[in-house]
Formats: sequence, structure tokens, C-alpha cells
Amino acid sequence: MTPFHLIIEPGTPFVIPNDAIQLDALLYYCIGSRWDISEPAAVIECMREYLAFDEEIGVFKASAMTMLVTPEEGVSLGSIQRVDDLRNKLTREIFAAKNKSILLAGGPTKKRLTQRQSYFAPYLHFHGVGDGGAIRQLLMQHLPGIGTDARTASSGEFVSARVIPGDFSYVEDGKALRRLPLKYGQQLGLKNPEPVCLTPPYYHKEQVLGFAPDRIIVKSLSHYFS
Repeated sequence: MTPFHLIIEPGTPFVIPNDAIQLDALLYYCIGSRWDISEPAAVIECMREYLAFDEEIGVFKASAMTMLVTPEEGVSLGSIQRVDDLRNKLTREIFAAKNKSILLAGGPTKKRLTQRQSYFAPYLHFHGVGDGGAIRQLLMQHLPGIGTDARTASSGEFVSARVIPGDFSYVEDGKALRRLPLKYGQQLGLKNPEPVCLTPPYYHKEQVLGFAPDRIIVKSLSHYFS
């Protein structure tokens, strides 16, 4: 397994969730979809074939997403409208009473056209240690897009991804580049710990005190590639 940079060119704007998007989380989704695995431990074990796992601190060697800008193009801000999924929310009982009024301010029949802040950058960047070519292929074949609503609103679709050999680091410019445990982060000089999950799936794992990358990271393309 070798260090690599993964460069993605997005084709559409994307919505960044409440926490930073991490490469190992994207790989977790792809492996679960490719082999129809729902047990987290089984997915994690399979991930080890693609990404190096740091046994000492208990994390995959994979970074959070960075948006890369160029002198010609920066990060664009916009908004994406979406209609919430109403499956299993509207039932016969709701409309059973004759002449029953419909609540639009709350409950299952409230208005569900919402807006979310979207971003667009010329390039998205991850780096890690592992089989970069195989990871790229999994993402191209099984990842609908980057960010929130990628599966339902066609946001975050990307047109290409390429792998470039390179270095790898957990910390850059004094900030975490992925979720890190407390003791290790303190050794690297990080401050302001918070509750974090250390391995995917990040949305329901038990949290420990540690350090998280910034939700939004923007760097120049020349920062990594001259």
C-alpha cells in the first residue's frame, strides 16, 4: 500500500453535511453497496484490503475532503432545492376523517420543499495510503455523488477522478486532516478537542474525545501540485 492523492472533478454542486466528508466514509458506502454488506464490522474488514489501517491509533489512513481552487476558478456558493421523501410518512389514517383539515406548518403533511447551501469547486481532493487505483474504481462505479442528497437529488455528481502518487499526513497547517483520537492529536499539537467517531459509519458510531477536521477546507491547487 502506497500514499496517494485522489483528485475528483465534480460535475454538479454539492451539499456538505454537518461534518467533514471523509474518504474512508465514501469507501465504506461503496463497499457496502458493491457487496450488499450491512454489518459494519464486515465492511470495515473489507475496507482494510483497500485502505491502510493505523493499528496504533485506530483510524484508517484517509483524509477529509479539501476543495481545491485555481487562479481562474474559486469556490462558488449557491443553493439546492429538494422535496423531502414522504414515503412511510403519509398514511390512510391522516386523511380518514371527513373534511379533515391538512396541517402545512408541521407534522407529516407540512410543506417539504427545502433549500440547502451548495458549493462548487473545480477540484475535490483526498489523500490516503492504500490501493488508490482500486479505490478510484469503486468510487466511479458505486458512488452516486459527493455530499448530502447525492442519492436522491443528483447533487455532487462527478465527471472524473484520477490518482496521483504523493505524501500523506494526519495534520497540515496545525489542523487535523481527519478524525483523530485525543492523545495522538495532543502529541501533534492540536487543540480544542470534541466528541468524534474514529471509523465509519460516522453517523451512528460511539463517540470518544478527539479532534475533527474543519467541515470546509479550501486550498489552492498549487498547494499540492506545482
